[in-house]
Amino acid sequence: MWISVFVSAVLLATFLNCHIYYNISKTLHFPSLLLYFSIFVEESFSIPSIIEKNKVYRMVTIFWLLTAVVLTNLYNSHVISELNSPLKGAQLTSMADLYGSSNNDTLKKIAFSYYLGRGPITQTFSFDSNERLGFVRSILRRQSSYSGFTFLSDAIKQPYPEDVWTHISNPFLYTIPYENLMQIMNCDFGSIAPDSSFCQTLAKLMHRSNKYYPSGHTYKRPWKPSDYPRGAVEEKLTQCQKSVFLEPSNQLEFKYMSENYRKNSFYYLQDGFESKQFVWPFFNLQKSRLPFYFSLVLQSGV
Repeated sequence: MWISVFVSAVLLATFLNCHIYYNISKTLHFPSLLLYFSIFVEESFSIPSIIEKNKVYRMVTIFWLLTAVVLTNLYNSHVISELNSPLKGAQLTSMADLYGSSNNDTLKKIAFSYYLGRGPITQTFSFDSNERLGFVRSILRRQSSYSGFTFLSDAIKQPYPEDVWTHISNPFLYTIPYENLMQIMNCDFGSIAPDSSFCQTLAKLMHRSNKYYPSGHTYKRPWKPSDYPRGAVEEKLTQCQKSVFLEPSNQLEFKYMSENYRKNSFYYLQDGFESKQFVWPFFNLQKSRLPFYFSLVLQSGV
């Protein structure tokens, strides 16, 4: 744009200087380019009366004056808004930046045993009972701090009645807290080494200073009831206030958010949160060579 403005000013000033020389006075030398620059910076100076009364010069200068006023005020407004806008937060680089403070006694680590072996994990979720809903709310109060990050994810893929989706405050509607609790079980039972980096990372992320569910959805656009959890997550992400979306590598939430909310800048962390090792077990094969052959396939990198 600046190149176009400069080229336009030079061409117009050259045209007007030629017009002055051939149609007004060959002895009068007036700096038209300097005049146009002074108009652009709102510090214009006077024009000789013989030039000022010329219709061609007046007409061309009026167009430039309108253009300069609009562009100058647009640029000033943009600079003022940039100077008054709040500073951007520092970009996170790794999962370690998301850990809650484990040294603060007032923010004690979440009581994992409180979750284990209870109804919301081992049974199908039901909101027909006020007692069950009260139990879910009691869990909600144990992890309701807003001082940490909000970790967001897709909702759990289970069939619910349409009206159940409005209970967005239930943290077990989302896959991340549910799956994390299952992994904590494995850490406690020894299926995964408790001192492993995964268990340690999980324990830090489940710090009660963090939150694993968004705020209630305000229905800013016509969502279906079944899309209620996704709408709440989407609204929370667009606020850009310490929100982290955890997604599998084959999911495309990042692509969706980047394409539909171009004014916001979304980015991936440099490292991932979880990687699972899958193995192939073989039982009762007696003298079969099948496990041996499969081990060769795995060792070859297939």
